[in-house]
Amino acid sequence: MSDTNSESNPASGMHDFLDEKAITTKLATKALDRLLSFGEKVVKERWARHKNSTFESFANYLYEKSIRCRQMRSLLDDSTVYTLRDLYVPARLRNGPSMFSESNFLKLFVQGNLSNQFRRTHAAIVQGPAGSGKSVLFKSAFLRLQSLSNERIPILFELRALNSRKLHNPNSPSVDEWSYILHDEITSHGKNVSVEQVQDGLKFGLFTLLLDGVDEIKPTLQPLYERLIVDLTKKYPECPLLVSGRPMARLAGWQDFSLYEVESLNLNEAVELVKKSPADSNLKSDFIAEVTVLDKTDFKEFIGNPLLLQIMMITFSDIRRISRLKHEFYEDAFQALWVKHDLRKQGFERRKYSGLDRREFLELTGGFAFSSYLLNDVAMRAQKFSEHFLRALKLSKLVAKEEEYKQDLLVSTSLFVEDGLMLKFSHRSFQEYFASCFISKLLGRDFEVAIDAIADRYETDQVLPFLLSHSPDIIEQYWILPQTAKALNILGVKSNSSVQTYAKKVLGRANTAESESAQKTIAIVRHLYQFRRNKRDLDAAFDAWVEIQRTKTDSLLTEDFETIFANDRDAVVGLINELRRKYSRSREALDSLLH
Repeated sequence: MSDTNSESNPASGMHDFLDEKAITTKLATKALDRLLSFGEKVVKERWARHKNSTFESFANYLYEKSIRCRQMRSLLDDSTVYTLRDLYVPARLRNGPSMFSESNFLKLFVQGNLSNQFRRTHAAIVQGPAGSGKSVLFKSAFLRLQSLSNERIPILFELRALNSRKLHNPNSPSVDEWSYILHDEITSHGKNVSVEQVQDGLKFGLFTLLLDGVDEIKPTLQPLYERLIVDLTKKYPECPLLVSGRPMARLAGWQDFSLYEVESLNLNEAVELVKKSPADSNLKSDFIAEVTVLDKTDFKEFIGNPLLLQIMMITFSDIRRISRLKHEFYEDAFQALWVKHDLRKQGFERRKYSGLDRREFLELTGGFAFSSYLLNDVAMRAQKFSEHFLRALKLSKLVAKEEEYKQDLLVSTSLFVEDGLMLKFSHRSFQEYFASCFISKLLGRDFEVAIDAIADRYETDQVLPFLLSHSPDIIEQYWILPQTAKALNILGVKSNSSVQTYAKKVLGRANTAESESAQKTIAIVRHLYQFRRNKRDLDAAFDAWVEIQRTKTDSLLTEDFETIFANDRDAVVGLINELRRKYSRSREALDSLLH
């Protein structure tokens, strides 16, 4: 099934705000009646005793969560709270060759899963790069699903909350942990539902589960919670499950999950998003004319990303041009936010509460971003904010008052937003950009240790690409060159190594922690320099090649695979040789001048 029609009305499928209470009440009633109609006797009795209070709890959860999901702020105007329909352009999603509008994707998602005999409802992963609108899509899905299905209660949970959550059974965590996680999510809105009732709901398909941001889980916790998510689909096949995250190769291996990708905005959708933006009409007209021209150039990547499109508009309003390099793009964005022309009152500049100048603010924010990034804090409560602020003061050797700095983040620059009791970067990409700026100023061993500390996130985060963009000499000389050379040495790979040796050493199963680390280093280099074949492609080719070797079949396919491996070997070894020549020439030129 394929649907390529975009949705002209972003409110399509959504109910009016005034009808929110009626809709949530109706949904909670029907969903609970459905459970009571076919649940086991003991379940019926347990729920019947508390039907009124349970109904009130779920209705209240839906109502309060819906209010939060409707609220949006814009980078272009941080002073106003808008509704989702004011700013949002519905997404399109791709599954292989098939394209789906957001509404048709959700309709398909709530239907029964006839293709899997073990799981009667759908489980799907929605992948997209930073800024592609995954979290807003999940908020929209939470609202739409209330109208699309009267059998299940949607539960939207932000997975980054797991970073600060204590396990119910830390000694032996199991899939039952979800009963406690979802219980806390539901009851956080002031009403009581028992853990036992949540377990019943999971068992009998009372819920549609929306788990947002698997890539935002701490790297140290990801293996555990990824296993628990997969186990969740197996133990509770009656509950549809949707998970979002940035692209990660290992997610493709999750059994029972369909994989969807958020499609980039086309030109019409980009123009619609600009028209919805809270900005001066003349500015919007000029920017749309610029976007229409740039859509046929290398800027197409920026135009197709909702976040980058907004940042483009901010920088365009300030300097009337768009930088081509990503780090310059963010530098210009920060400059525009720092000058902070209110787009409805051009020429007005907000005062800075902290008294810091631009350089000082950048240094302090770099230290804050590095501290919070290293500890996986995108969203944080006041105490955690204070901890990172105090650490940033020491790292930057500056003096500032916390509340004044916080106001500069929230009001003067819009780099931060408030979300209930939480403070967070307006987007993770800002945190990653400023963290990369801080790392680029570290020296010697500190630089190497900092890179090693974040290297595991190379597939999902942009800190390393930002570093390569704005500080190539530093990261190439002091990490990429020495670490890749060390990795090849550990693996015993040389420029004249046979294809078979290279494939086994670099792509095969690592025998030691040292060789595993070396393989990861090469994977990082392959990712940073955007080699033709990524790790996922190479792993698939290697597995197929091993199978062909084992069964001794089709020598022509073997030759094709060996060409793939030879190209990867030549690219890795060639890069190292080129970097050596590059920096050797630089050293010789400098020595000739100084000596």
